Amino acid sequence: MQSALTRIITAALALVALMPATASAHPRLDGTLVVENARLVPVSVRIDGAAPRFVAAGDRGVFPRVPNGLRRVVIDSAGAAPQVERVRVPAGGRAFLRAAALVGSARFTNNGPAPLRLIVDGRPLGVVGPGQSLPSGPLRPGLHSAAARRAGPAAHRHGHAPVREQRFEVAAGDDTRVELAARAASLEVLNPFPRRVSVFLDGVRVGKLRPGRAMTLRDKAAGRYRLSLEARGRVLADEVVVLRPGARERWEPMVALAGSLRVLNTTPRRLELRVDGRRHPALAPGESRLLRDVAVGHHEIVARGRGIVVRRGVDVRPRAEALVAIGPVSPLAVSDAQPRPMWRR
Repeated sequence: MQSALTRIITAALALVALMPATASAHPRLDGTLVVENARLVPVSVRIDGAAPRFVAAGDRGVFPRVPNGLRRVVIDSAGAAPQVERVRVPAGGRAFLRAAALVGSARFTNNGPAPLRLIVDGRPLGVVGPGQSLPSGPLRPGLHSAAARRAGPAAHRHGHAPVREQRFEVAAGDDTRVELAARAASLEVLNPFPRRVSVFLDGVRVGKLRPGRAMTLRDKAAGRYRLSLEARGRVLADEVVVLRPGARERWEPMVALAGSLRVLNTTPRRLELRVDGRRHPALAPGESRLLRDVAVGHHEIVARGRGIVVRRGVDVRPRAEALVAIGPVSPLAVSDAQPRPMWRR
């Protein structure tokens, strides 16, 4: 009887020895698990299927009182497959585990006729020839920027052309396809005015055009652009143009109806001239000045000289010349301006 009892006790002790230690029963045999999160998003950590614990992005999580032995750890985060690891936790010691950074990649294809020098996120990647592709290597998930410029002899002929820039998104574990030339657009600009104009794109002058001539702005990324035509400091046309990927657009601004305005100084004094608040060169006694391409409608004129201030209003009609005399009434000063001059001495 005693030998049977002894065998039962021995078997029970052996079974207890084979069971994994628990944090509550054997705290001295527990270890610590340290999880370093190298990802840009928070991760959840499950140890042997227990309730998840969370580690912030770029942070380190310390999990004490983990039973020693071989543990199954599952690291999970949004946008990626779970990372399953088996880690041996030493009794009274520490085990380390790293949530690997999620990476993807991109492959750039040049569909254009010329080689392109490629820059990704501000770093040179290489030259991709026509019809060829170039891999990016590992990239973090999220938005990235790519800039391409003509390479080789074509770069000197098109040195004025801006860099093609576009943004693309990389997902973890995916190889994103990016087409370079397919997204480039072009815009033809026509000058409908009877004088030479400067062409401005987003406030930067990109060329000049003679009357009736056109120019093409190439290698433009899709998006919104502000175009304007200016002559002698005056804006003749201004418009926002939207370019679609790969589109070939044409911009021919409408010529607004305009007239001209001639201002005559019939006083014996030099006069400073302002039209609608804008300053113009001064008028000498007896001098006249013709202002062209004046918008149709009412305009206010202010002339100042030594001891005098003259204010006049004038209506400009389409394709007609309005004449305003500043000073005493003269048969040469034919004007329908109102009101009459106000003299201040």
